Amino acid sequence: MKLSARKDIDAPVADVYDICTDIAAWERTAMRRGVDIRRKDTLSAFGPGLHWAIGFLWREKTRAAEVKLVSAERPTSMTFHAFGSLMDVMIEAEFVALSVRKSRIILRTEIKPRNLSARVIVQSLKLARGRIEAKYDARLGQLVQDLEQRLAAR
Repeated sequence: MKLSARKDIDAPVADVYDICTDIAAWERTAMRRGVDIRRKDTLSAFGPGLHWAIGFLWREKTRAAEVKLVSAERPTSMTFHAFGSLMDVMIEAEFVALSVRKSRIILRTEIKPRNLSARVIVQSLKLARGRIEAKYDARLGQLVQDLEQRLAAR
C-alpha cells in the first residue's frame, strides 16, 4: 500500500531540512506519545546509519520495530526503513524549494506486509483508503504547523 501527501511551509528549504534532522526533538516527541525508543547506533550527527529500536501500542498490542535512516541528501530528501515482525515500511521525505522563503514537503510511505495476518491488516487499510489518506494528509498538515512554530521559536 502506498500513501503520499504534500504540504507547503513558509520557510527556506535548508531551514526545513535542518529542523527535520533534529534527532533529539523527534525522540522527545515520540516518548511524549508513549513510544519506547532506544538508539542502537553510536552516531553523533544526522546521517545514514542512524538506527532506533522502538516499542509502541497498536491495535491493543505492544509491538516492536526497528527504524533505520537509509539515505539523507541535504537539503532535498531523507529515507527511512522501518521493519518489524508484521511489515516493512519505507518512508521518504522530499523537500522542494518553491521560492527563497517557501518550501514543499512531500511525504511518501510504502507498506509491505510480511505475513498473512499483516496482509489482512493491509487489505483492511486499502478498503478504508479514503479515510486513511485523509488522516495521513491531516497528520502531515499538523507536522508542518509544528515545524513552522519550531522555526519561529528559533
